[in-house]
Amino acid sequence: MAEQGKDQKPTQRRLNKAREDGNYPSAKEFVSALQFMIFLGLLGTGGARWFAGFQKTARSLFTVGFKQDVTAEDVTHMAWQLFWNHFAPLLAAVKKHKRIVKVGFNHRFHPAIMHAKQLADEAAIGPLLFIRGRYGHGGRIGYEKEWRFEKEISGGGELIDQGSHLIDLSRWFLGDLSLAYGAVPRYFWPGQVEDNCFLALTGAQNKMAWLHASWTEWKNQFSLEIMGRDGKLTIDGLGGSYGTERLTYHRMLPQMGPPETTAWEYPFPDRSFADEFENFVAAIEGRAKAIGDIEDAYANLAIIQAVYEQAKP
Repeated sequence: MAEQGKDQKPTQRRLNKAREDGNYPSAKEFVSALQFMIFLGLLGTGGARWFAGFQKTARSLFTVGFKQDVTAEDVTHMAWQLFWNHFAPLLAAVKKHKRIVKVGFNHRFHPAIMHAKQLADEAAIGPLLFIRGRYGHGGRIGYEKEWRFEKEISGGGELIDQGSHLIDLSRWFLGDLSLAYGAVPRYFWPGQVEDNCFLALTGAQNKMAWLHASWTEWKNQFSLEIMGRDGKLTIDGLGGSYGTERLTYHRMLPQMGPPETTAWEYPFPDRSFADEFENFVAAIEGRAKAIGDIEDAYANLAIIQAVYEQAKP
């Protein structure tokens, strides 16, 4: 007899197991509902005219996209054109009509990261100076055959995957950032997309983020170091295979030398998706500001596109 569940797709098996264990608040029904709510928000923000234009452009792109001689690069270019031509006006409409368009940045809602943001906002480590971020995993057997390596589907590799989260967190702590340097090499995995990305981002007052995301990190890792004039915050782990989530606060003393150190651990199931959805509902009801919105998404993707443009031969 075949092992129970083996006739299901891997993602579906993981969803079912997560539901049984009670560790996955973002089930398929939640995702579908959220997508529909965002769709309604887009209609309400941009109006029927915006949607009609979006539909027309999308139809023309699909017509071109299914021609036999189209390349992966052509499809990627068309996808970016779709974004810039229609989401830029949508962003303007959001500002004009003061509507809410929430975009998923669930890493902001991990407890160690939320706590670190609170401490940074309270100036616990003084004015912020720079960030070092590392995020990665090593893939698995057959990883190069999965959808992430199909550029026309994924839009890119590790940069747009885990790299986008590092960009978002850096912007959340440091404010607006722009690309100073970016590299997207492919070291190990065969395919069309990069398996590593290296970024240097700069902002006001010489603030800087030095980021590395990798699909060749053979031991899963998440590390975010936030350096201030008077101390340092370090976030390690995200739970699961990334290790117990932990925040360490190093407070510099007047006499310098070894800092005063306090650490917190969060050995709990991942609630980041559920907490993000609760923030979305609270924003709609006027009880909170949306944490991670369309402006953040626009700025994030602008940096990603700049890296890909810079990497063109």
